[in-house]
Amino acid sequence: MENLKMPSSAYQRLRGLMDDDPSKTLSVGEKLKIAIQLSELGIAMKKQQIRNQNPLLRFAQQREMFEEWLLRRPTSPFGDSSGRPRPTI
Repeated sequence: MENLKMPSSAYQRLRGLMDDDPSKTLSVGEKLKIAIQLSELGIAMKKQQIRNQNPLLRFAQQREMFEEWLLRRPTSPFGDSSGRPRPTI
């Protein structure tokens, strides 16, 4: 089972973003590291959700469901950006 807890260092850095103290600003590299950690956490949570909702499926079938979700994104068919969707080539 994957560990779904956010690393404490990432949590502490995120808390620093919520403070009004400008001396606690994060570098671009630190922000990128937090974004990657949050992305990994979200992926782990989605995989766990698929396992919980489909406990009788084999691992390979659960992985296929995750990959399908990742590619299709049914709740965001045009991605997460704002504006009009552009046709894909």
